[in-house]
Amino acid sequence: GGAAPSNLLGYNVYRDGTLISYVEKPTTEYYDLYLDPGQYCYTVTAVYDLEPYGFPAGSTAESVEEGPACVDIDYGFPIPWSEDWASSSFSTNSWSLDPDPSHWKISTMTGNPVPSAEFTWAPPATDYSFALETPNLTAGLFTCADIWLDFDLKLDDRNQTGDELLKIEIWKNGNWMKMAEFKNEGSFNWENQHIDISIIRGKAFKVRFLATGSNSADILGWFIDNINIYPVVYPALNLTAQNSNQDYNVNLQWNSPECPSGGPTGQLKMLKQWDSDPNSTINAYYQQYNYVYGVVYDLTAYPDATLSKIDFHHASWGVYGTWQYKVHVVDWNTYTEIATLGPFLTTGNDKWETDVPLDDIMGYGGHLIGIMLEPMSNSSTDAYPCFSADNTGVQGVSLYGPLPNYASLTPSTDVGDWYQNLWILTNFDDKGLVSPAKVPVSQLNMASLSRKPIVPTLKPTYLIPNQTVITMPTDGIRGVIGYNVYRNGELITPTPITDTTLVDVVDTNGTYCYVVKAVHEGYNSTTIESAASNEVCKTLSVGIVDNQFASLKVYPNPAKDFVNVETTKDIRTIEMINYLGQSVYKQAVDGKGVYKINTRQLESGVYFIRFIDAKGIVTTERVTITK
Repeated sequence: GGAAPSNLLGYNVYRDGTLISYVEKPTTEYYDLYLDPGQYCYTVTAVYDLEPYGFPAGSTAESVEEGPACVDIDYGFPIPWSEDWASSSFSTNSWSLDPDPSHWKISTMTGNPVPSAEFTWAPPATDYSFALETPNLTAGLFTCADIWLDFDLKLDDRNQTGDELLKIEIWKNGNWMKMAEFKNEGSFNWENQHIDISIIRGKAFKVRFLATGSNSADILGWFIDNINIYPVVYPALNLTAQNSNQDYNVNLQWNSPECPSGGPTGQLKMLKQWDSDPNSTINAYYQQYNYVYGVVYDLTAYPDATLSKIDFHHASWGVYGTWQYKVHVVDWNTYTEIATLGPFLTTGNDKWETDVPLDDIMGYGGHLIGIMLEPMSNSSTDAYPCFSADNTGVQGVSLYGPLPNYASLTPSTDVGDWYQNLWILTNFDDKGLVSPAKVPVSQLNMASLSRKPIVPTLKPTYLIPNQTVITMPTDGIRGVIGYNVYRNGELITPTPITDTTLVDVVDTNGTYCYVVKAVHEGYNSTTIESAASNEVCKTLSVGIVDNQFASLKVYPNPAKDFVNVETTKDIRTIEMINYLGQSVYKQAVDGKGVYKINTRQLESGVYFIRFIDAKGIVTTERVTITK
């Protein structure tokens, strides 16, 4: 509340750490339009005029960040989603070609069955990449499921070079991630591919089939058909059944599905050491190959930290503006390389690369962790890679130098702090912004470094990483809305129940077998039923002194072509039902005797034989049919 300070100029709006707009006062709202599906987190700073405090005219400063506020942009065609090319058109299901026109076409000559999507070699292309992309799809509801991509694939090869590729990639949170890759190492006929793409559970995404290689004339064509993208929802677990033999109550209990949290647990925190404005204060310059450029982060406060992902800003010189890079993750306490990831490809020029995955590295919480970026060699006609810095400082721990001796890297004093963010998952320190930690120079082994003449000798006892920590809210888990309970193959709960217990009151003695299926929310007011839980069976013999079941025999069990039913009771009806509760055999009988049931036409599985005596009492026996 209260009036705005007289020297307030306006507000800077940041999306995922990148400045996207300046809003002049008194306006206090901003609309961020035309976003792709994904999660976006926003912070806002106030911008002040410093001239009233004796600074030169035009001097400004920003406040600490307010936020973050995060939102999931979740739109697209819901899964399950399929494509069989029956319309013989890419436009029917909103496919896109990149570039367009493309080497992708609809083949009316080849398919499983025809038609199919074909990548054709003609006209010959070298150093090519042609993508066939789905529209935006969403698995937003399916946080308690595995997500699968199935399709049929065929290759007509020519030269078997191994250089012509078909890559299967997923677009998630602004990046293409490779899920599978096929090479031209010989022709093969239609093969079904079954690819786990569960990294997009609960998210919006796209799929693309990327034909790329050195010379398209080395193949005749790739063919794709019968694409299906679908969830397999998680089942209920650990079903048990109890009965006291004093009544006809069967007490059932089970556990809810174990829904993944999308990775390690904890809050998502962004650590950064740079300041200033990446859009105006940049000192990017040509980088050397076989060098690394990066930041050391202090994770002392986070002993359980999982290294999730990074962002960084870069510029380029040259023609295309894209280049490859690797990410080296280093334990700075020992200068030991933990992982090398990549190579990755930048997505443009003069921009932030966001959500670069670190594959959820665990076990290095509480350490000093270096995130070092290595530019990769490009052709002479391509871009020269440049990592951006804030041109103020160094106020954090930003370093660079030749591989592989991390202990000898030099502070980047001549350019400032690298524009880089590290994202971690942790359950520690839920207060958001924390005080900067001090890293002793001895821990970073700085005192004995040889430096370029332009870098002054470090005199303070401590380096101050200027490490700001921003805590992101956690995602909610959607999924299970209830449970269906089955007895002897028949549904006994007319609507899904939300409890994980049920008392089933049966009519008479017998053997009763149960399974539970979890019911998950689907799109368009639909539901999806999981696979069955483990099966449990309970035999009731309430009030029986002499075992009446001795008067009933079912053999052989397991059976194959026939089952003998022998009874010394006054049985009137014998009925056999399958696991779905469907009657597959029914016979009226006259009492005691041996009856033969032909099972030759029945499928393998569990069946139940019901006996109804002259008093209407029902007894059930279980039999297994094997083929």
